[in-house]
Amino acid sequence: MRSKSVFVAVIVVVLLTFVSKSSATTASFQGLGDFSGGSTNSRAYGISGDGSTVVGYGWSESGQEAFSWTTSGGLQPLGDLPGGDFYSHAYAASANGSAVVGWSKSEFASSSFRYEAFRWTESGGMQGLGDLPGNDFHSEALGVSADGSTVVGRSNSTNGSEAFRWTESGGMQGLGDLAGGDFYSFAYDVSADGDAVVGFSHSGLANHPTAPDEAFRWTQSGGMQGLGDLPGGYFYSTAYDISPDASVVVGSSESASGWEAFRWMESGGMEGLGDLTGGVFRSYSFGVSGDGATVVGVSWDEFSDKAFIWDIDNGMQNLKDLLVNDHSLNLTGWTLNRATGISNDGLTIVGFGTNPAGETEAWIATIPEPTVVSVDIKPGSCLNPVNVKSSGVLPVAILGTQELDVSTIDAASICLAGVGAIRSGYEDVAGPVTDVNDCNCIEAGPDGFVDLTLQFKTRQIVEAIGEVNHGDVLTLDLTGVLLDETPIEGADCIVIRGRFKPINPADINKDGVVDMKDFAISTDNWLKSSIVEE
Repeated sequence: MRSKSVFVAVIVVVLLTFVSKSSATTASFQGLGDFSGGSTNSRAYGISGDGSTVVGYGWSESGQEAFSWTTSGGLQPLGDLPGGDFYSHAYAASANGSAVVGWSKSEFASSSFRYEAFRWTESGGMQGLGDLPGNDFHSEALGVSADGSTVVGRSNSTNGSEAFRWTESGGMQGLGDLAGGDFYSFAYDVSADGDAVVGFSHSGLANHPTAPDEAFRWTQSGGMQGLGDLPGGYFYSTAYDISPDASVVVGSSESASGWEAFRWMESGGMEGLGDLTGGVFRSYSFGVSGDGATVVGVSWDEFSDKAFIWDIDNGMQNLKDLLVNDHSLNLTGWTLNRATGISNDGLTIVGFGTNPAGETEAWIATIPEPTVVSVDIKPGSCLNPVNVKSSGVLPVAILGTQELDVSTIDAASICLAGVGAIRSGYEDVAGPVTDVNDCNCIEAGPDGFVDLTLQFKTRQIVEAIGEVNHGDVLTLDLTGVLLDETPIEGADCIVIRGRFKPINPADINKDGVVDMKDFAISTDNWLKSSIVEE
């Protein structure tokens, strides 16, 4: 059976495309360096939706200075607003990187703890956005819409600290706060169209003794709505990022375990993402991919704070471990402390950490999108029956095409349903189907392109699948890499013949039931093993 390969395995879920594809075909990692003449220190806090532009700040000859980084242009200083001490930080970029937002000292905000929000464009340079009227001058910009026309952040106002939304046509507008608590709100990000804003606010529900905050999502039609929190801890939550379509929000909340990264969805509410094991339970999610399937942030392991990447199937993983173990990158001497942003397609991640010289440095990592291959289980057969009692082998082919030379595949890396092949070879055995339905099949023979043929032990495949019944139709996922480490993914269907139920280790007498008979046998065996002959 030949089926159009589908994105069903873990890495595919992680890296599903939303807007644009990364040009990278292999995984990569690099530090972004720093400004010449200043201190060796740089931090990345945001990335454009298309993954082309990284923004943050570093130490230049003038002082702390916002930067924009691209592959072609490297680290570019953005300057600062005139009139104050030299100081600027960049935190977010528009979809194509043409607009950058952050804050800077200015003639209006020149004291030690006062800044002014800015928006920078290549044509207009850095422009101050002012602040909300009525209090000491202070504003910070932290998020920007896809086209760069809408900016969000927080500003001092007559009410206190207040989340704002700025547009070219309307200027800066306060968003209010959640009812019931002291007046305080803070906006961190905005959706692609500029209509939805996320952040946190004091609320009547929040009763944390030192940080009574609740994550919110604000929309023009619905105003500010609290997102609740994770159960078990003090009521506390903060939203740091929102997907382009506004359906997914990520942040951190206090749970029964401790500070915990969360993902909130319109359809399912707030779910905790766990943490990296071994240290103090603490995690924060700072970025989400365009489809909401991949989340990045920071968590603590047994040694220190580490950047993480999370997806539904893998859960939370140490990002450095993923890059080193799954993609064979050399990150010797690097500690990735924070993952602060992710591109819309989920393939490019930015953050900062400690480089081999012991200095803080911004970094960028790319994870390649898998190459989708056509998989044919039991070439020449249609319906692909698999007898669960078979002690033989299951033949499988990865089909060569004009675009895919199967000799570029690392045959030893191939797994079907997580099981490795016992033999491989090269032969033209079949051609791929054109129908997009996953389980449709044909019985056509060779098509002129050499295929990678593989054999798997049927028994191992059945055990990997688990309990099945006669007539079940299942999709088996195939994974592997090319010789250049580019991941490949594919799938095909099988039809189960027979019934298989894994043996429960507690079913000692193997009668299909775990009961007192098994307990008696276990107790008798234990007593016999405890007798020590003199």
